[in-house]
Amino acid sequence: TYGDWSSDVCSSDLEIADVSGRVAYSKDITNAQFSTVNCQLAPGIYFVKVTDNGQSIVEKLVIE
Repeated sequence: TYGDWSSDVCSSDLEIADVSGRVAYSKDITNAQFSTVNCQLAPGIYFVKVTDNGQSIVEKLVIE
């Protein structure tokens, strides 16, 4: 499964969790060059959380 995110931040944390809260993928994003996530996720509903400077944003991700 591939996702494409672009970021202007210097350092952030990316986390993908399933609906039960189990973290399926976690990565420290250390520069703006990071833009592709390559991980194997089973079909289902996930939540993608990006945290930067103590602020987080969460988006729903559906893998079919």
